[in-house]
Amino acid sequence: DLGVGKNQDALSAFVAVASGKVANVDDPTPIKIGEWTHIAFVTGGRGMKLYRDSKLVAQNPAVGSFAELGGGDPLNLGRAGRMPDFAGEIDEVRIWDRERTGDEIRANMFRNLTGTETNLAALWNFDQPVKSSLRGVQVSSLLSDTNGVLWVGTEAGVSCFDGTNWLNYTSANGLAAGH
Repeated sequence: DLGVGKNQDALSAFVAVASGKVANVDDPTPIKIGEWTHIAFVTGGRGMKLYRDSKLVAQNPAVGSFAELGGGDPLNLGRAGRMPDFAGEIDEVRIWDRERTGDEIRANMFRNLTGTETNLAALWNFDQPVKSSLRGVQVSSLLSDTNGVLWVGTEAGVSCFDGTNWLNYTSANGLAAGH
């Protein structure tokens, strides 16, 4: 196991390796509920480091990393065996194949990554794409075509929903003005 979570009111990170050895690093500053926080947990040959909003807040000389974890074990995000499940929102998880410095963390913490960056081993981005919504509020007609697309006529134009996205059409798209 390798994880970051809340232990009491503090931020805690740990590595539990196959031998059963557990090493942790704790930031005693309470977590502020409802406030966005950037957390980076660095493990490797120079020990464990915990960063909050790009500032080093705790460290432990214990050496532990993904390399020590047993092969085939699942990677859980937001869940760890001995800690309560994470109750919050996770925007993104990045795993690098080398230790990152505080300067590297600070320089990239607000950057959207593509997944092709050098030394980036894994990237989980949980940003949801913005999908258009139904144009207009007064529905005047409704049709489901043979492809399963839902067509909706409103005072503002015509919209179609394919099960995932809304597409909106108005006179600017060539739709006749329905006088």
